[in-house]
Amino acid sequence: MGKRIFIIALTMISLSFIAASCSSPTNQAGESDEVDISAYNFPNYIQEATYPGSMDAYIYAVDTRNEDFLEYLPCYCSCHQEPFEHNSVKDCFLNKDLTTDEQFAYDPHGANCGICIDTVLDTKRLKSEGKSLTEIRDYIDENYSHFAEPTPSPYPPEGV
Repeated sequence: MGKRIFIIALTMISLSFIAASCSSPTNQAGESDEVDISAYNFPNYIQEATYPGSMDAYIYAVDTRNEDFLEYLPCYCSCHQEPFEHNSVKDCFLNKDLTTDEQFAYDPHGANCGICIDTVLDTKRLKSEGKSLTEIRDYIDENYSHFAEPTPSPYPPEGV
């Protein structure tokens, strides 16, 4: 009986250490990467999206630190055509006509489109690896251009 209690106690202590280490991720600067999604007021279609990484892609797309960055990156899912008429991968997540400085207007297109989501998640990964905007753009063009024609995103200026 004593051995069983010891094993249970040891297991609970181990699990609490694991939970503590997973509950508050930090970035390289030691700041928390944990995001309070309630601040974004995501509609149900985003919260219930089933494609892996959908929520992360929306969070990255609305993060003001990436605001101008995504405008230089095309999407290759044919969303440049009607009815969407997107200009960049950013438009797959934020409605360019309805978003204001005070409020985001989410575009439902990105919620379950794997090409859009994967493009943003690849961008996030490459940016965290220190790649420049032009390197990321070239990577997106090289790896996604076989899907469809791109959105008419401008190529990034030199040195960005």
